[in-house]
Amino acid sequence: MSQGTEAAPLRRMRVTATLTFIVVLGIYAGGALVIASTPWWHVIVLAPSMIAALWTATRWHTPAPPLAIAGALVLGEATWAVAATLAISPAAAFGISVTGAVTVSKLSRKKGVAAAVLVSIVLATGLLVLIRYPEQAPGYLLVAPIVTVVFVAVFWVNHTAWQLFAELDSTRRAETELALVKERFRFAADLHDIQGHTLHVVKLKAALAERLLRTDPASAEDELRQVQDLIAETIVQTRSIAYGQQKITVAGELENAKNLFEAAGINVRVTSDGDPAAAIDEYVSLVLREATTNILRHAQATHVAIIVAPNGISISNDGIPTGPLPDLHGLAVLDQRITGAGGALEVVKTANQFVTAVTFDLPNHQEHP
Repeated sequence: MSQGTEAAPLRRMRVTATLTFIVVLGIYAGGALVIASTPWWHVIVLAPSMIAALWTATRWHTPAPPLAIAGALVLGEATWAVAATLAISPAAAFGISVTGAVTVSKLSRKKGVAAAVLVSIVLATGLLVLIRYPEQAPGYLLVAPIVTVVFVAVFWVNHTAWQLFAELDSTRRAETELALVKERFRFAADLHDIQGHTLHVVKLKAALAERLLRTDPASAEDELRQVQDLIAETIVQTRSIAYGQQKITVAGELENAKNLFEAAGINVRVTSDGDPAAAIDEYVSLVLREATTNILRHAQATHVAIIVAPNGISISNDGIPTGPLPDLHGLAVLDQRITGAGGALEVVKTANQFVTAVTFDLPNHQEHP
């Protein structure tokens, strides 16, 4: 994740951690330089590797130029070797310890092995003190390796925590994007249901008005008025969808379906065993709307039977076309939504009948509110 796209909490965590490292490590390095400042040239020996280490610490969260890191490691090790040989100060391991710890923390594999190698290098280099100053060996053979282990642990734990927070943020962003996609999918499906249904009905009524224009102008005018009303109603429904106010009901869709079928000269029979449960009312309404559109668009039906139940609905019709089923994309879209809500959509074609049905497995107290 780049710094330009990271979330505000991650950015605050990164800045806080970086400032903490710089302040704490700067105090440690400054104190070590003050202690080792006699004679003055000790500061000249120690300061470059400490400055390089502090720079490396500011890069704990992002990739750093490999050559720069390699240079900081070499400088840190050379400084530690000189300091151990001359017994300048055990704190001279600061450069190799910090730079090595930051490098180890960012490895994707074998961090433990790399950490062990780093501590071993610090310890082995510290053995140089035995050449001339064996009495000072504890500081170089105990303190320096222990401090190195502490630095490795701090940067390792911090980097691990950073990765976890980054993954959590990534997951949150993915979930947000998925929710947006689902909402767009739902919006597109609702828009398809309303406008696709309306456009087909408008087509039928316009064709009917054209037939009636010469024989029955009054009826043709009435059909055209209904077309205008239907278009106006669709505009309102589309606006409602856009503002999240759209709410369809089984009762409203039943009335709409009966009017459409009767206008198309189709006999319709509605049987009700009880109103659908509130939890599934919208899904049942959508199935009824889509089935109505499909019958008007693809069948030459003369009879339609609608059975409403507390746990679903069944719509059957005759006049099915011969050959393979047409592409019922709307039902395929609804099938995904209904399955996700715990229901089952069934589409069955027999020799003389086509059935669209949806059922939900509801508890008894929901089936009979």
